[in-house]
Amino acid sequence: MEDGAVAFDLAQSKYSISGERNKCVLHLWSTPTAKRAARLAYSRTFQRMLEKKFRGYTVAKLTTAMDLERSFGPVYTRGLLRQGQSAIAVLGVNGEETQASVDAALTFGILWLDSCRQEQAGKVVVEGLSLLVPPGTSALVRERMAHLHREAAKWRLYEFDEPEDRLKEIDVSDRGNIATRLVHWTDERAVRERFAESVAYVCSLMGEVEIAIISAAEISFRCRGLEFARARLAQEHGSFRSMTQIVFGVGAEERVLSEENNALFVTLLRSVGEVRHAEGPRDHPLWRLHPERWLESLVVENVGAVDERLDASRLYSQVPAVSASDRAMIDVLTVTREGRLAVVELKADSFNDSDIFRERKFRARSHYCFWCRRRCMFIQQPISYFITFRRRFSGR
Repeated sequence: MEDGAVAFDLAQSKYSISGERNKCVLHLWSTPTAKRAARLAYSRTFQRMLEKKFRGYTVAKLTTAMDLERSFGPVYTRGLLRQGQSAIAVLGVNGEETQASVDAALTFGILWLDSCRQEQAGKVVVEGLSLLVPPGTSALVRERMAHLHREAAKWRLYEFDEPEDRLKEIDVSDRGNIATRLVHWTDERAVRERFAESVAYVCSLMGEVEIAIISAAEISFRCRGLEFARARLAQEHGSFRSMTQIVFGVGAEERVLSEENNALFVTLLRSVGEVRHAEGPRDHPLWRLHPERWLESLVVENVGAVDERLDASRLYSQVPAVSASDRAMIDVLTVTREGRLAVVELKADSFNDSDIFRERKFRARSHYCFWCRRRCMFIQQPISYFITFRRRFSGR
């Protein structure tokens, strides 16, 4: 026991016995109680820091106790700072916890703020929440806190360095880690000339083939969004010269095209062409593969069908959108003819996609749009479209 709390529980510990240098060594360890010991140590450090850094305030309450009724666990140290008739709810997480626990701290902080306000109703006014996280872990919490209602509470975010006993306030108005850079432009005409022979051969087998430029050294052949082959530069065997080659297959079944397997390539193209269309057999695997890419190909082919104001000459697909630890791809990014940014998100009902992933994708896309507007790249609020196979709506 230490300060009235369990620091090590023999009943839950593990042990080993070994002999070293004519001595019997008994080794005891307990992972769960080790975590509790780290949390207990953090709680003491946390209290000392609050008393030192928040001068004029009194630590009226500090706990790490379980409270399942209010969804509180021992991961977070929760407290209340009081000064006269006003107070601040505080919540901290130590550096031994996982990044997922740090990212979830704001959720539990809001719950703690609400709990403090209910408990202190009529006694003091709990003005806001101060959240303390380990150094270098605040990016996602900062991004989320920036969206909270400013009149609902005073939101404060700090990075607390335990070894250095240093507290640094984080500016939540600094909207994250978007960094811009210019990438080398790919000359599409030069790429098509480089792979002219491969393009001509594939087009002779499938007239409706879609050709996508991946890089200066690779192109993709698709049918309704389904990639079935690529043409790329490869090193010629026994030489430093480069040559073009075609690799084909769906999914993991990829092989280099040769005279021996050319018949398989022709059969694959015919199968894809016969199945991959609106009236094709819906129970066929080739018809069901990559429905969002199919939808994307339709939008890219005729973006005016989504909104006649959209400019087809300035259209990009699969654009990276990064916000703190949330990473996603914008399906289609374009602008209207008046220069207003437009983001098109696609969702196929049959696509196995989780709600969490869609939420991250939406946050990353929203952050990108806000960032562009804040820097006056676009004066008007960007237009957002959400399109599915079954329904379509747009939000402005």
